[in-house]
Amino acid sequence: MQQKKQKKEKRQVSGPEKIDTDSQGTKKARTSDKRTSRNSDNKASRASDRKNSQTRQSRVKNKSPGFKGKPSEGKHTSSKSASFKGSQDLIPAKKKNFQRFEYEDDKIFWCEKCNLPLIGEECGICGSKGKVLHLSQPADVRFCSPYEREVMDRQLHSAFGCNPLGNKLILLNKIPGEDKTDEVLVDGFIFGVLRFELSKMNYSFEPSIQGAKILLKHAKGRKVELKKTNRHLNGKSVAAESVEAFDSNIKAGDFVLITAGSLTGYGVSYIDGADFLDLKTLPEPENRTELESSSGARTNVESSSGAKTKVLRIRKVDSSEASLRPETPDLAACIEANKKHLQVLGKNAINTIRGIISRKEYKNLPVYVSFSGGKDSLVVLDLARASLKQRELKLSS
Repeated sequence: MQQKKQKKEKRQVSGPEKIDTDSQGTKKARTSDKRTSRNSDNKASRASDRKNSQTRQSRVKNKSPGFKGKPSEGKHTSSKSASFKGSQDLIPAKKKNFQRFEYEDDKIFWCEKCNLPLIGEECGICGSKGKVLHLSQPADVRFCSPYEREVMDRQLHSAFGCNPLGNKLILLNKIPGEDKTDEVLVDGFIFGVLRFELSKMNYSFEPSIQGAKILLKHAKGRKVELKKTNRHLNGKSVAAESVEAFDSNIKAGDFVLITAGSLTGYGVSYIDGADFLDLKTLPEPENRTELESSSGARTNVESSSGAKTKVLRIRKVDSSEASLRPETPDLAACIEANKKHLQVLGKNAINTIRGIISRKEYKNLPVYVSFSGGKDSLVVLDLARASLKQRELKLSS
């Protein structure tokens, strides 16, 4: 027994044995410290994950886009940096959610059999379904008034020497512009654009590709014939050397009708027709940089590097065909074709007016109709009289 006790004491007193025990003790302490730190890291990461999951759920409820930052890494991810990244994600979200407002009714229908415009899909005369005719925004389409028809006739005759539309039904669709600007709809397609030019204080007419093809069959002026070529012409400027014929009544800035072999279309003139022959016979310019026309306007001439004078810019040409329909129905036929659709619209409007007037807060109030004398206020007055026969109506301007 005494020998065993002495051995134990020697082991405790001896240096190497003490170092080993100390080293083992420190190792055990280090491992225990690592375990506590890992536990604390895990707790911190779990807490941050809970916060992130709560923010994700709140964003889903608010229909905002999810957080696109990197996932949290325990105590190394600070709340300040996370909030900063979140604010960055919210800024473009507003831009993405922004939508341009557009009208829902951006189309009408066209009965190809009766050659009539329709506000509904089915024609009230033949019963067939009309083709969809999309309108440019804001899709405010109306019948051409007698005055606007006179303006159209005057512009077509002064520019092209003809008016192939005759007595056809013409619709005008209001489109954006500096002043009064309308698309001209005929026979189910866009014939051109009629606009009021503030600089000239007068109207001007720009044909569409279909309108130009129809005008070419009847026009007596503003025609340009190009040499046949295989080059792509749409949007290109044409030199005088590429032109076969150029009408003398053309002025700089006029819309012109173009023929190039089997291609037809329209474009814009850079020069006056009176200057074309001079440009056609003009030798290659060496030192001259510009040419003065007979009207006093200056026409740009490119340098002597072999380039030619540009006289015309082509808007659009192609080899398609276009023609007007032989049917010319009148306004009475158009009303008959849309009668059922108009009745449905009228009933819905009358029920809406009666529903509003019958509310408790409006029963004892006077009824006023805003009236300016135009077509819209006239329809509102007619609907108000049809729906409120037992109540007095007053007009306010």
